[in-house]
Order: sequence, then C-alpha cells, then structure tokens
Amino acid sequence: MFSEFDYYPFRSSQERGTKPTFQDWLDSRYGQRLIVWEFPTVDARGIEDSVLDDVKHCVPNLLEKNVTVVVVDSAGAQRTARVCEALGF
Repeated sequence: MFSEFDYYPFRSSQERGTKPTFQDWLDSRYGQRLIVWEFPTVDARGIEDSVLDDVKHCVPNLLEKNVTVVVVDSAGAQRTARVCEALGF
C-alpha cells in the first residue's frame, strides 16, 4: 500500500516516522493560520465509503462557519473528484 503522503516532506498524523506531520509542516511555514482535517486514504485505491461519509459531514459544517476549505489528495484526480461530487460541487 502507498500512503498518499509518501511523496511529500511531511507525513500523516496517523503515521509513524521522523518527518513532521502535515500540520506541523504547515505551521512551521505559515504559523498557526491553517488547520488540517485529515481523512487518510491510500493511493490507487479510491476513497472508502466510511471516509467519504466523514468528509461529507465535516466539510459542510466548516463551510457553514465561513471557514475556507481546500480539498487535496496527492494526485488530485480520483479522490478529490469523488469528494467534490459527493458534496454537490
């Protein structure tokens, strides 16, 4: 299995390792202005229904609070598209 974080200088908060978490990596560059909400997936495996359900509940709640939301995956094609479709975008 390939973590979607394998390509980057950071790791998921749910993975072990010596690289900083994505949140720590962002904080070191931009201060504490951004908040990472992780929904880890595996490259080339799509997005599991349970993960998609979690995202479908989280993103609208953030948008209702006028929070800017950026949806990202390592390739930006399959999983991001499924999330955006599920949210009606």
